[in-house]
Amino acid sequence: MAKSMSRSKSLMTLSALALALGSHGLVSPAVADELARGTDKTLTYEGMVSAVDPTSSTIVVRSDETPSKYTFSKETLFVDHDGHAVDADTIRNTPVTMTYHQEGDRLIVTKVEVQHPSVRKETTTTTESK
Repeated sequence: MAKSMSRSKSLMTLSALALALGSHGLVSPAVADELARGTDKTLTYEGMVSAVDPTSSTIVVRSDETPSKYTFSKETLFVDHDGHAVDADTIRNTPVTMTYHQEGDRLIVTKVEVQHPSVRKETTTTTESK
């Protein structure tokens, strides 16, 4: 019973934290909802990288103009769509899909996959008249 009460108290604290983070715009509503539910599963998030700060090991990604802040580590994989390693410093303003999980109040990124940007091809056809 004490274990159940402790878990309930932890979930209430986590829910309050999620609401506070979401209301201050520090995490997206979807992430705040996941936090409030106390999930311990691996999640994915798609968006555009707006900042990478190696000194604080944080990455900020926005989706629908809502920025979300994540923490990465030495174990975090930064890869392109084909699985090749990319430098974390080169992914700013790039669309990504991230895999992450929650540890306490932090969102820990395990993998950042750079998506192929949509490429617009333009072709010119020249015809000769005879």
